[in-house]
Amino acid sequence: STAPLDDRSLKTRINLISQALSTTKDNALLGIGGGGFMTHFVNYDYTNEGVARYYLAPVHNFFLLMASEVGILGFFLFVLAMLTIARFFFERIRHIGREFSFISIGLFSSFLTFFFNGLWTIRSFEDRVGLLFCLLLGLLVNLLLQKRTRAHIYQ
Repeated sequence: STAPLDDRSLKTRINLISQALSTTKDNALLGIGGGGFMTHFVNYDYTNEGVARYYLAPVHNFFLLMASEVGILGFFLFVLAMLTIARFFFERIRHIGREFSFISIGLFSSFLTFFFNGLWTIRSFEDRVGLLFCLLLGLLVNLLLQKRTRAHIYQ
């Protein structure tokens, strides 16, 4: 079922997106500082409804939150790092053993899940979930760096 357009939750999300876009536009290069969205939101509420008065929370989109806090420069560097890891994955997946490639594909899929989840929530990279992301990413990179395959082990 679809939510009616007058749904308060939907309006709040749209207003938070608007706030993040306005904040990013006004502080494009370096952003407002890591963790500064809510403080900035209280002082500079760009929404028509004054959302900061009744719903003080960051935008529910990791990418918009990051762009507003670290600016286009920081966001670009983050995306560049993630694309570099993805490129590394696709270059190395052909050179590892079959059993390692299945594990690597699973780890890479979990890596992608964090990013798709980030479109709807900011929890993808916070606290223990962020630690899990780093752990899975480390395991993926470690597997891809393995020079020995099963064929080499049994020779």
